[in-house]
Parts: sequence; structure tokens; C-alpha cells
Amino acid sequence: MTYQRQFDDLIKAAREVVESDFDATAFVKWRKQALLCLRELLGPDHAYTLSFRDYVQHAEALSVLAGKGLLVAAREQTATEKSAPEGREVEQGLQYDESPGHRMLEAYRK
Repeated sequence: MTYQRQFDDLIKAAREVVESDFDATAFVKWRKQALLCLRELLGPDHAYTLSFRDYVQHAEALSVLAGKGLLVAAREQTATEKSAPEGREVEQGLQYDESPGHRMLEAYRK
């Protein structure tokens, strides 16, 4: 399975968690699979992986929507990195606390 397909399947699963009225079992399964995917494709210390781990903790709308957004961003970043011309590096992502998603969620929680 390609990395893009993995992200697409996880994004679809996020919608299914919402449609299930935030079923706890569906949420836990989705969260576990998403974290595994992010760690494998981006690394355990990547901003998206850390943000997902920290902000996607409960079977509730904010958590699932934040997680889905992070998966979409990770899919796009991975696609950009994979399509970079050979010999040309793609600028790495922002650090964990510099990411727009992190700032937005911190502002929301205040």
C-alpha cells in the first residue's frame, strides 16, 4: 500500500468515526493506526506526529477534526517530498511548536 493510500484510508476512517457518533472503539482503532502511520512515514519527532499524539486523545469532534487535518497536511507534505526533483531537497516542516495547527489548537484551548 502506498503512503498516499494509507493517508487516504485514515482520512476516510476519521469521517467514519464522526459518522459513528464518536464510537470509542472506532476512535481508538483509528488513532492507533494513524499514529503508527505518522511515526513510520514522518518519524516519531515530526511536528505532525507529536501534534497528533497530543491533540487527538478523546473521541470528540475537536480531536477527530484536528487529527483529520493533520493527516491531510501530512499526506500533502509527503506527496511534495516524494515528487521533488532528484538532487533537490524539499524544505523540512516546521518544528512542533511552530506549526500553524499547534498555534490554532492552543488558541482554541485558551
